[in-house]
Amino acid sequence: HVYYLAGLIATDGYVPKYHDCFEIGLIGDDERKLLEEIKTYFDSKSPLQSYKYSEGKVNTLIRIASSGLESFLYENFDIPSGAKTATVGVPTFFFNEDCAKAYLHGCIDGDGCIAHDGKSFGLTTLSEKFIRGLHDILLKYTGEDICVYFEKGDGTCRYPTLCASGNKSNKVLGWIYSLSDCFSLKRKEEKFMMRKLKLNEGVIT
Repeated sequence: HVYYLAGLIATDGYVPKYHDCFEIGLIGDDERKLLEEIKTYFDSKSPLQSYKYSEGKVNTLIRIASSGLESFLYENFDIPSGAKTATVGVPTFFFNEDCAKAYLHGCIDGDGCIAHDGKSFGLTTLSEKFIRGLHDILLKYTGEDICVYFEKGDGTCRYPTLCASGNKSNKVLGWIYSLSDCFSLKRKEEKFMMRKLKLNEGVIT
């Protein structure tokens, strides 16, 4: 659960400088349920905060504080405080393979995107160190050499991206979602699980 949370913070969270806390804001009903599960699991006394947008969408914010949290996140997961998008890294150590699965799961649930048909996934950010680190973790544990490239942005920026489709995507997502008893953003998990069911039934190839 800690490794999943670290992956979620690395991609979609914020660590304020000198405050020993982290904040995560997510939009959607499943996202709110996920944050409620995190709040309950870590026995946080701080209430979730909700902010409505003009489109009717609701952003739910969780904030958890603990003494030494800022240094813990940096020293163990290479998550710096303050503006981290271009400098965040990945853990250099996992206690076991399940911790690696949980970390990647958190990253996918944060900034990752799974295709509607569950056939592919991708993750784009500003940190080349982060994307290459995720690539190396997946290569070590799944044997898959996932594509890493730099996507053209607004004509002046290039964004490091990790992506896979077809059999490689099936293997990686299957590995990630094989972990039970962990947090999960259901709307993303269901996309892959539906594809897995159809593959097992021979409906698709």
